[in-house]
Amino acid sequence: MGPLQALSCMLLLASLASSAAPPPSGYRSTLTHIDSKLGFTKAQLMRRAVHRSRLRAASMLPGYSTTLSSSNAGPRLRSGQAEYLMELAIGTPPVPFVALADTGSDLTWTQCQPCRLCFSQDTPVYDPTTSSSFSPVPCSSATCLSIWSRNCTPTVLCRYRHGYEDGAYSAGGLGTETITFGSSALGEAPAASAGGVAFGCGTDNGGDSYSSTGTVGLGRRSLSLVAQLGVGKFSYCLTNFFNTSLGSPLPAMPDMVLHFAGGADMTLHRDNYMSFDKEDSSFCLNIAGTTWTSILGNFQQQNIQMLFDITVGQMSFVPTDCSKL
Repeated sequence: MGPLQALSCMLLLASLASSAAPPPSGYRSTLTHIDSKLGFTKAQLMRRAVHRSRLRAASMLPGYSTTLSSSNAGPRLRSGQAEYLMELAIGTPPVPFVALADTGSDLTWTQCQPCRLCFSQDTPVYDPTTSSSFSPVPCSSATCLSIWSRNCTPTVLCRYRHGYEDGAYSAGGLGTETITFGSSALGEAPAASAGGVAFGCGTDNGGDSYSSTGTVGLGRRSLSLVAQLGVGKFSYCLTNFFNTSLGSPLPAMPDMVLHFAGGADMTLHRDNYMSFDKEDSSFCLNIAGTTWTSILGNFQQQNIQMLFDITVGQMSFVPTDCSKL
């Protein structure tokens, strides 16, 4: 496992068995921590993660408002509210793009040319005119009816606008494309591609986005990536990116157990809830209290393989050394 993979985690998509035909082996893509290539110290990584968590929590509170950048500067990414980003490629030939893997939304989108308003990004902005596999979606199609059905004629193309709780949004046209997982362009092999995937081609993107160049929707409805791929289950496994206890004087601590409805118990070892800040010589509890809802954070999920069965709306988990997957 190379240095980049050691700092990332893997997303696995696995199809349910079918009596009609043998299922595909699935799709695999890399999830990269947002700070993995920026050279921060462990203490800085922890503080940045705390800052993002607070922003994320604040954006979900009633009355939250976001401050947009000036029109001259274009939209700006704050510290971002994502922790892990998914690396894929789109089009023919494939163009790499990095997006938030979002289990809470359904639409997959990326920034597109001609861009009226776009976030700055490291990878090229996707241009549908240079791809031989791009096809626009008419508003009269069944694919479009799930998001837009007003003032539709046979010649009108499908439009979308997708908003987030923090005020960020993406708008543009719906199209179909080939999505590549594990492409050689991203340093992985072998590649696996899926054609005809409906996605949002974002030419107007604004606000403080909690993704970088787009979002991969992993929800349950028809436009989600997993639904379009005919996938019944998907899983991901987060490595311990922060190495919070490696070489630190953390004492022996008891396991923490989260009890879920239905009788499931999730056991968290010391490294899932506690860290040591060497610069301040202090112990840190990696859990923050809220008054409105509970969120299972990425620290608690590290080295636990999370499995989602979207056919029945069920989540399960198993302790795993994610670095060995």
